[in-house]
Amino acid sequence: MILARAIRYHDQFRQDLDGRVRWLVRNRPPEQRVSLQRELRSFIRRVAAFPGLGEEVERRGTISYRVGLLGEPLPYLVWYSYDDGDPDGAVSLLMLLHEAQDRLRFDPRDLDDQA
Repeated sequence: MILARAIRYHDQFRQDLDGRVRWLVRNRPPEQRVSLQRELRSFIRRVAAFPGLGEEVERRGTISYRVGLLGEPLPYLVWYSYDDGDPDGAVSLLMLLHEAQDRLRFDPRDLDDQA
């Protein structure tokens, strides 16, 4: 039996998600918003069970900062972190960006892993 980690939502992730949903409401058919919600739920289930699934972009001690594709065919990337040294620790969702956005703006010093 696989035990899932808790999920925490960093304020930046919440802002990114709210902004993306507002943009979809204004610019795309409702199916795309539903698809985003469905794929986000699926991503959360996967990362809670297997936090190492994304690509590691930085490590600070036992804290792994990773990025993962939300789900095909959606062009969104989720930045998240978790503590390798704490198997019961939460996974923190840090940012949500469109894959075309500037990925270089991710800096874990800006996101203190506190949701």
